[in-house]
Amino acid sequence: MKTLMLIMSLLMLGGCTTSHVPSIANSQQTASGVARPLEDLEDRLTNRYISNVAKCSGDRPAYNCSGLLIRRANYNPSYDFWGLSADAIRLGSTTFSYIRSGVNSDSSDLTNGFIRMDPDSAQQAGKLAVNARCIYPFMADTQENNRAMHGCGFANGQDPIPLPADLASCATLSMPATSPDAWIENFISHGSSRINQCSLSTQGAAQFITSLTVRPRFPDLTRAYGNEILFENWNTADPARLPIEAIFYEASRGSLLNAQQLKLAYQAKSGIELPIVRIDLTNSAKRFTVVRAGDGEGALVAQRLNARHANLTPSCAGGTAPVYCSGVLVRAASYSTNYHAWNPNEDSAPAGATALSYLRGDIKTLALYSSKGQGIIFRELESIPAGLPAMRALCIYMADADSWKRADKGCGLHISSPTPGSESCASQGITTLAQLGAHWRTPLETPEWERRNHQCSLAISPASFMLAVNGRKENITGTESPYYRYNEIMIENWKMNAAEYVDAVYYISGNAEGLRQANEIQQDIRRSADGLIRPVIRIDLNRAADAVFSFHPEDQSF
Repeated sequence: MKTLMLIMSLLMLGGCTTSHVPSIANSQQTASGVARPLEDLEDRLTNRYISNVAKCSGDRPAYNCSGLLIRRANYNPSYDFWGLSADAIRLGSTTFSYIRSGVNSDSSDLTNGFIRMDPDSAQQAGKLAVNARCIYPFMADTQENNRAMHGCGFANGQDPIPLPADLASCATLSMPATSPDAWIENFISHGSSRINQCSLSTQGAAQFITSLTVRPRFPDLTRAYGNEILFENWNTADPARLPIEAIFYEASRGSLLNAQQLKLAYQAKSGIELPIVRIDLTNSAKRFTVVRAGDGEGALVAQRLNARHANLTPSCAGGTAPVYCSGVLVRAASYSTNYHAWNPNEDSAPAGATALSYLRGDIKTLALYSSKGQGIIFRELESIPAGLPAMRALCIYMADADSWKRADKGCGLHISSPTPGSESCASQGITTLAQLGAHWRTPLETPEWERRNHQCSLAISPASFMLAVNGRKENITGTESPYYRYNEIMIENWKMNAAEYVDAVYYISGNAEGLRQANEIQQDIRRSADGLIRPVIRIDLNRAADAVFSFHPEDQSF
């Protein structure tokens, strides 16, 4: 119950109302009662990250005074994120990653998790002393590969009796592989396989720095995998004494809501309020940002959506169409146990593309497809998370165009009953507002589906795209037909089962069934994407252009 109450307080941090919320502490409380000012945390993390020292005082390995030790974690109410997995208990070791400038990967190490205190800081704060066992230059999957010597030996090997004081295996080879050149030669001789790596020592500076300097020699592996540093398992009986410095989330792939749940779960068991740090290693000016009170993810998402909706730019940087930097892409979708609401239409017409709607302040939208009360809001096309294929817009229509009966990925001739003039606008020489209006009015106003099917598609270039925007404004009120209440934009099918494309789940204000299904979709994202949390956003199409989207804690399923 205590945890539940804390999580409810957490969600209020993201509220868009003036409800009172608990503030984030201005210091980090340790088990010894020593407060560490949060004002210094950003600088300390930055200085450690950019420090490229080869060793620390006393010839100690660099992780004692530079870089950051992190462990990935996602909130799950069924277990404590600081607890030990069955594999960790069997192995006797826990996996962390070491990051610092120049040695990082593009892998999923940086999504959500926690930052471990460096040994000196942990000692000063009265935290548990937990020793490092060894390090691998690349993730060695020690938890799954039955390595000897608490994970520092070779796969399916036997533990020597007694165990040596230093468990690292590279020095025990007939030809020791502890220097950069020797390690690289040994690694290549074993097929450059992560599973066949030997481990390097964390007891001396030289071998530890070898683990960092060999990474650039293998750029593909470096991009795909972080390193792996093994620590002794810590005693979880007293969470307050664990050397945890902060909770983190990565700016583009992580979730602040997830981080907040980790924070409050730990607070419920330890009584310690950890700071949350937003990590953006692409921003050299501000790589680490402490999250302050009021920085709720849901409220920030709503703010960003409203800014995009109110941005009426006719083009984006580099001469691309407005859809890449302004407006909001939404897809009306229902929750189902048979498919994910965020997946493209892989098995239905039109082949290779999926229809969305484009919302913007200068486009009158009265409702969304089929009057559905819920669906998906996608990331802006210029901000797709790293590692995912780009989403590509193909064409846009002023209104519903019955695209599933059209050729050319929904952008061509209406093929159910071919309609002369339903080919692309460009193929018919339609380039002006007057020409577009005349084309729209060619069929009679009734039956209503005649104009829908007769529409021509407009290309995704600044001029053509704005022709669709202005053409709708001039020729369509939205009240003439249910088909005309929204527009239609065709997006080439994106990667399946990639919930990271989702910016938020939406429901239409006042639609109780829409909220219920939005909550189901929110939970489905979390279950299917390793704990990823996306906020439920309320849409009110009757509000001003800069206030259509809002976040409300009571709308969330968590």
